[in-house]
Parts: sequence; C-alpha cells; structure tokens
Amino acid sequence: MKTMQYLAMYERDTPEGIVSFNHIQKTTRDCIEDIVDAAIAAGYQAVAGHELQSGVTYPLLIVLDPSILSAPVKI
Repeated sequence: MKTMQYLAMYERDTPEGIVSFNHIQKTTRDCIEDIVDAAIAAGYQAVAGHELQSGVTYPLLIVLDPSILSAPVKI
C-alpha cells in the first residue's frame, strides 16, 4: 500500500501511478459507502468525520435524513 500511495502521489503521470491513484480512490469510496450503509442500517441521521486531502484535514458531514436540516437563516 505504501508503494501504491507513493506512485499515486509522486508518479501520477505514469501508467502505474494512474492505476494506483484510481485504486486508492475506489478503495476510499468503497469504505465511505460501507460506513454510510452501516449508519443508515443503524438509524443514524448523519455521519460526521474528516477528509484528508493533500495533507490538510477538512470536516465532512454526510446527511442521511434531509428532514434534520433547517432552512438557511439570513442574518
């Protein structure tokens, strides 16, 4: 996996880098889908987490039940 990560980050213009990047993206997407499916089955209304992109972490909210959202408030 470390080799695949290296290829995806630093050798992305090579055929091996492209394959590695695509595989990592698919694996990540599959993991997120598994988490969301389990949350839905458990009755959760939303899933909160963090996403790592280029060494920076961003908050992430996946809303599973749109009824928990309120209309925007104009200040």
